Formats: sequence, structure tokens, C-alpha cells
Amino acid sequence: MANWSYHILPVILLAVSLLCVDFANAQDKGTIATGAVNGLVRDPVRNFVLKSATVSVSRASKGDSTLISYQITNNYGEFSFSKLPLGQSLKLQINNLGYQPFIMKFTISPETKLYQFKEIDLVEKSISLSEVVVTAPPIVMNGDTLEFNASAFKLDSNAVVEDLLRKIPNITVWGDGTITVNGREVKRLLVNGKEFFGGDTKIATENIAKNAVEKIQVYKTLGNKSNPLDSTVEMNVKLKKGMEIGYFGKLSAGYGSSGRYEADAVLNAFSPKLQITVAAASNNINKLVGDVATLSRNSTFKGVGNRIDYRPDFSISGITKPVSIGSTMSYNFIEKPDSFNKSTLSINFFNQNSKNDKSSSSETTTTLNLDEKIFDQKKYIGSSIYNSTNFDSRYELRKRNHVLEISQFFVKGVGHNEDKNEINSLNKDGPVSANQSNDRSDGKNTSFNFSVNYSLGEDFNKFPKKFKGLAVAYSIAVDNAANTRLTLTNFKSFIDPSADIKFDRKYQTDSRYIKHKLDMQLLNLKEMFFSKTALWGFNFSVHNSLSFGDRKSTNFVEDFDNPSFTYRDNAYLSNRTKTNMIEESPSFILRKSLSRDISNRYSKRLDFSASASQKLIRQIIVSDKSFQNTNRSYSRFVPEVNITYSNNQFTEFNKRYSLSYTTSIGIPSLEQLAPLIDSTNSYYIRKGNFRLKESLKRMLSFSFSHEDETTESTLNYGFTIAAAQIESNIVDSIYINNSNIQTIYPINLNGSRNVALGGNIRKAFKMSVSELQVKLASDAGFSRTPNYINGTFTFSDNLNTSTNLSLYYTRREYLSFELRYALSTYRSRQTALNNVYDGLNLATTFSSSVAPAKRIALSSDLTFNSFSSSNSNTISFAIWNVSLACRFMKGNNLEFKFSALDLLHQNSSVINFGSLNSFTIGTQQTLQQYFMTTISYYPRQFGKKRKK
Repeated sequence: MANWSYHILPVILLAVSLLCVDFANAQDKGTIATGAVNGLVRDPVRNFVLKSATVSVSRASKGDSTLISYQITNNYGEFSFSKLPLGQSLKLQINNLGYQPFIMKFTISPETKLYQFKEIDLVEKSISLSEVVVTAPPIVMNGDTLEFNASAFKLDSNAVVEDLLRKIPNITVWGDGTITVNGREVKRLLVNGKEFFGGDTKIATENIAKNAVEKIQVYKTLGNKSNPLDSTVEMNVKLKKGMEIGYFGKLSAGYGSSGRYEADAVLNAFSPKLQITVAAASNNINKLVGDVATLSRNSTFKGVGNRIDYRPDFSISGITKPVSIGSTMSYNFIEKPDSFNKSTLSINFFNQNSKNDKSSSSETTTTLNLDEKIFDQKKYIGSSIYNSTNFDSRYELRKRNHVLEISQFFVKGVGHNEDKNEINSLNKDGPVSANQSNDRSDGKNTSFNFSVNYSLGEDFNKFPKKFKGLAVAYSIAVDNAANTRLTLTNFKSFIDPSADIKFDRKYQTDSRYIKHKLDMQLLNLKEMFFSKTALWGFNFSVHNSLSFGDRKSTNFVEDFDNPSFTYRDNAYLSNRTKTNMIEESPSFILRKSLSRDISNRYSKRLDFSASASQKLIRQIIVSDKSFQNTNRSYSRFVPEVNITYSNNQFTEFNKRYSLSYTTSIGIPSLEQLAPLIDSTNSYYIRKGNFRLKESLKRMLSFSFSHEDETTESTLNYGFTIAAAQIESNIVDSIYINNSNIQTIYPINLNGSRNVALGGNIRKAFKMSVSELQVKLASDAGFSRTPNYINGTFTFSDNLNTSTNLSLYYTRREYLSFELRYALSTYRSRQTALNNVYDGLNLATTFSSSVAPAKRIALSSDLTFNSFSSSNSNTISFAIWNVSLACRFMKGNNLEFKFSALDLLHQNSSVINFGSLNSFTIGTQQTLQQYFMTTISYYPRQFGKKRKK
């Protein structure tokens, strides 16, 4: 198994580093003793307390006005701060709409450790008050919106929005770009009220200059106005006047040893209504992207903070050489859109030409019975060229309670593949069979999807009506594919020479698929037929989903005829089929909600819904081969029940419990009912079974989440558990002969079960000049599947687990550490055969970034990998990458970087997985050591260029 010392070392290094840094931090503070301050805010003229006033505490020493903490007064006008420094000059500032700001300096005595303001009277602003220049407070509550003034936070001139957010108390920017405010995740980040280049948080926070920002706004949006807990946190970056026009991007090129190269170009431009991105990339170091958004996300300016750059993928098979180009455009027909008035068009284009060369060597161990095993030694060499083009567009219109969405996407692919496989099978007595195959294929495919969605909701600005709303959605999908393939197969059995086969076979396949889908919902119908108080508070809706389509396939197969030296038609495999499918699911949905609220204190809600649905399916297959013709109908009752309980204690926590029960069915495909058996598949022969019936899956799941809304060191966690049972599951009955030829029959069996568990914990510790983030996620899945192996009934028990731990530490702008720990395991057991296969994949990464000078960053990441499997030697290796980057020019726009990757020259891509009655272990070709020098330029401009 794994050498655990490899993985303990990074943990020790990180722990020692954190202890040293925080010891120095504690020494700087001089003391860890803290104090508290409290008080009450009121209006003396009207003689009532002021709730929702903004109270902030900041340092008031010379040259240091850092914001320490903030809060909103409660329903009784009270505020209370803890963990404040003793014996230091502090400033209390109170702001409330319509009142003059209250500002007062104070010091907490080390003896009493408490400062009490008691009652603070705010003075109403006078209408006749002459205009005066007032310094903007760092934080203010404007209605339901919390606003942070950017000018109140002093940062480097080249800082970006992310650097600003890290300076604000109670806001955490996680390593993956996620933002939380008082523990709650920001679901959407806008810029001037609009999505910014597709809505990716990092594109905004790591590119927009802090000096271009007027304020950061945080607020909640309601998905359902009748449910106050159905809300999400949003953040808006409001730019200064004149900064609504600008551009930013990255131009980069690098060349290194072994002919390695990379080149990237991304340019983003924006105005109040229009946003455009143009991007291109090419490399031979396994940097893979699938769209313009990925290129943009990995080409950000990133500001003055240190970062651990995204790296070439050393784990994937082979060497991939992609050349990509793309563009995106978004246009807002309404300059200042909101949730009820919006008209937006977005268009995306992306083209990629990719070349890949790969090879692998592996061994698969298969258990036949209690005493026999087969060992397959496999070698593979392959190459591919694939060109893909993606074009999609989306239009969204919102007018009060009307929402219209129209979208389409088009995909075209053209590819060429060449593959060579060699398999030698052995048992305890020696070789049993050998197989060689060579495949060459050319194919092209196109896919087109068009959809229209319309919804009419309740208009809360008008007098309530009996009709509450509807939702209608229509979509059409059209797929076309054409493929030609040449296969050379040579199978030799050392047990039964009569089983030897040799083929030279050509395939030409054409297929077309069309599917229409129409969904309609009539929402909350009770008041159309009954009074508002009838049915004990229950409401009901109806929903119907209808889909229909057909798939046409033409297969023309030829075999090489040696006597005539030509290809002749294979009458058995050449075939035409047409499959028609019609599915309909009418549903009746019953809902009820119970809630209890006290303003600014808590909100509790219980939601219940039950859906009674009938699944109707018609399957018609027409084929040139009469034994494939079928006309089948399926009908099943598929109910669903959901119960959700939410408990939001304001400024403390938000807990959510959810319990659900669902049912679904699966129907057999043509390949399972009556396939055409292709003899070139030497080792795997799939039979059909016309007696197969549909499977029925019942699943029960429970989830829990806790979001901490306290103002200091928030802790969020949650877990899920789901259990399912499948009746008449379609499983395999496998027969393996002495030549290792597997014949597979699909059958229906009861007894399939699976259980899935998952949990996560996220904790942030914010200190005066440093921050520690801890994230832990773990999943486990167990499944029991009945099957037959060589006539013996057995259960296949499979257990898969994964654990990911991340510790991320930053100190000011010059130091960051990250520890990542990833463990995955598998375990497979055949109950009747009494055999167990297990494996373990372990990776521990220790990354660091240090800025010894303001414009210099030294980054390093060291990953220890270990792979082990049953009856095989453990494979261990380390990957160490180092880079040194220097920024130049006034705006840090120019960067020179030298990178050394896989310094230890140990990288190896390992194959390690298990299945029903076998496990596979091996290695495959992958990227290895190289050195590279990269030059990058970051063009940036916010606002119109000033005339000299």
C-alpha cells in the first residue's frame, strides 16, 4: 500500500509554517486580550429606537483607519461588538438614512475590557442644511442593500476587486473563487447591475481595478415573494462614473525545452450595453479548454495578490495539441436591467482543432470461479485529430411578471482516429488466447437544439387574481452523424483452434435523430375553483410533459474477400432501423406551506409537495431484420414527495433540512433486446433478450445544510444521504470460456441496491493580517448488483470513496500556502466467488507562493502520488513544479516568468480501477519534465483614456 510518510511530510511543513507565521503575528500584536463595546441607537425627537442602522468600528491611530467590524442594529436598536483590541484608539461610526452620521473616538480600558455607549441619539438631517463635503462612511445600509465604499479601503494602486473584498470584514473570497458574506454564499456577482462576461465571478474580481470601483453592494433577491426563505445573496460592483467603458485581457507566449510551447490571447471589451470577448490559444503541454469562458477565467490580471497558477495537466493520457479560437458577445437592450425589466442577447462561438497521441500498457485480472482467474495483458497505441465548432445564442426578455427565453446551440465535429490494440490472455497454466486489432475511422456529426420557454407569474403590484400563472416550454433536437471505419482483427485461441478468427471489415454508418419536447404547467390553481381558505391551506398545480421523436440508422458493412480481392456486402450486419419513441407524463402536484416569522429575528418555514404522475412510453422499432421489430408500451405510476424545513435565525445561522422520495423507470434499448452480433468483437459477444421488461427505481434521500451567519470565523457544513432500490434491474449474465471470450446476456433481476453518502465542511479564520481557509468534502457510494458469472448467481458489492481536503493560508499580499489532499478508493467483492479487489489512489499537494519583493513572485507546488491495487506493487512518484514571475511597467502590465515542471522527472499516469469481477492496473503515456520561459502582457483600461 501507499508510503504514508510521503503524505505526512507536506502536512508537517504546512503546520510548521503556519505556527511560525502566526507566532510572529501574535508578537506583532503584543497581546491577544480583547474587549467589547455596546450601545443603543435612538431618535430622541420621535422617542423610538432605530433598527437597521449601520454601525462600524475601525482603527483611529495615525496612518491606520482599518475597518475592524460592522453590524446592523437589531429590532431594539442595540449593537454589540466583541474581540476588539484593548488600549488602542478606535472609531465608532453610525449611519442611518435620513440622519446625520455619528462619529466618536474611544478606547477600551485593559482593566474593564468593556466600553458602554448606552444611548446614542441621532440627529435628523435638516432639509435646509447647506451642502458640505462629507467623507463617505466605509459601510452604510441603504434600504435592504449593504454598501461598502471602496474609497474607505487603502490598497495598492494596481489592486483589483478581489483585493478589496479580502479587506472587508465578514467577506471571504475562497481559493476556488467562491465568495461568502457572513457565511452565506454569493450566488451571483453583477457589475453595474448586469452579468459581467457570462457571470464568472473570477473574471470580474480578478480583472476590474479597485480604483474603478465606487462601492460594493450586497443584497438578497427573492425567488418566490411568498417565501422569504427562498432568497439568494447577490453582490453588485458599482463602478465610478465614467468607468463603464473599458477593456482588459492577456497576450502570452512561451517556449521551452523538448519543443514545448504555449500561446494565449484574450481581449475583453465592455460598455454600458455591450460586452465582447475574443480569444485564441495553442499549446502542446496539455492545457485543455472547451470554451471562451475557460480561457478568460485563466487569463486574469489577478492584482497584487499571490496565486498558484493553473498548470498543464500531467495526469491525462497522451500529449494533446489543441488550437482554439472563439468569441462571445452580450448585448443589453436595456442599459440598467433588473429582475423585472430585462432584454439581453448573448452569442458564443468556439472552434478547436485538437491532435492527440497516446499509448498505454495494463493488466486486467478477471475471476472466473473460486479457483480460476484470467490475466489480460494489454498494449494500446492511438492517435486522433478532431475539429469541433460550437455556436450558441440566447435571448432573455423580462417584463414584470412575463419571462421569455429563446435559445439555440449548434455543434459540428469532424474527426479521424487510428488505434492499435494487442491483448494476450493467460491463466495459471499459460497462454489461452491472443488478439490484435487495428482500427481507422473517419466521422462527422452535427447537433442542433432550439428551445423556447415562457412563464407568466403572479403580478404582486396588482390586485390579486385567481389565475396565478403558467409555464410553457418547447424544444427540438436534431442530430446527424456519418462514420466510416476499417477494422483488421486477428484472434487466436490456444485452447480451441476452431475459435480462431481473422477479419478485414469496413463499416459505413449514417444516423439521424429528431426529438420534440413540450412541457406545460398551470400553477396554484386552488383559487380558480375554491376559496382562498379552502382545502386546509393546500394548493395544487397540474403539469404535463410530452416528448416524441424518431431515430433512423443505416449500417452498410463489407468484408474483404481474398479470392476476388474486393470488399463484399455483409448481409447480416448491413441493416436499416427506425425507432419511434413517445413519452408522456401527466402530473397532479399538491403543495402546502407553514411559516412563522418575526422581523429581523427569525424565519421558519415548512414546505410539503406531493406529485402523482403516470409515466407512459410507446416504443416502436422497425428493422430490415424482422427479429428486431417490436412494438412495446410501458405504463408506470411514478409518485414523488418532497418535504423541506428551513430555520433562519438572523445573524446567527440558516439551517435547511430536506427529505424526498422519487421513482423512475428505465426501458431496454434495441442493443439489449435484439442486437446484431459483430464477430470482430473477439472477446465480448453481446446477446439479446426480448423478454426484458422495464426496471423501476425507488429512491429516498435526505440532506442537511448549515450556513453560519455570525460575523466572525463562519462555519458552514452539510451532508446528504440517498438510498435506492431497483426492481427488475437490467443486469448482465456473463459466461467466460477457456479462451477468455465473454458472452453477455442481459436479464432482469431483483435485489439491486445502492447507498450514497456525502458531506462537506467549510471554515474560514480571518486574523488581522492573515486568513486560513479549511475545506473538506467526502463522498462514499455502495452498490449491490445481482448477476450470473458462468452460471453461478452472485452479488457484486462495490464501494467507492473519495475525500478531498484543502487548507489555504494567506498573509498580507506576500505569502500563501495551500495543502490539498485527495484520496479515492474502490473495493469490489463477488459474494459467491469469495474474491475481493481493492485499490487506492492518493495525492498530496503542498503549494506555496512567496513575494520577496513587490513585483516578484516565487511559486512552487509539490505533489506526492501513490497508487496501489490488489496483488500488485504500489506505484509512487512525485511531481514538483517551480516558477519565478516578475512584473514590470507602472501598472504591472508586463510579466516575465520562468517555469520548471516535473523537476524530479518522475511523472507517470497510472491506470487503476475495478469493475464487477475484475480490476485493472497499468500506466499510460503522459506529459513529463520540461522548462519554459513565458512573456505575458496585460492590456487594461477602465474609463476613457485621458487626453494629454
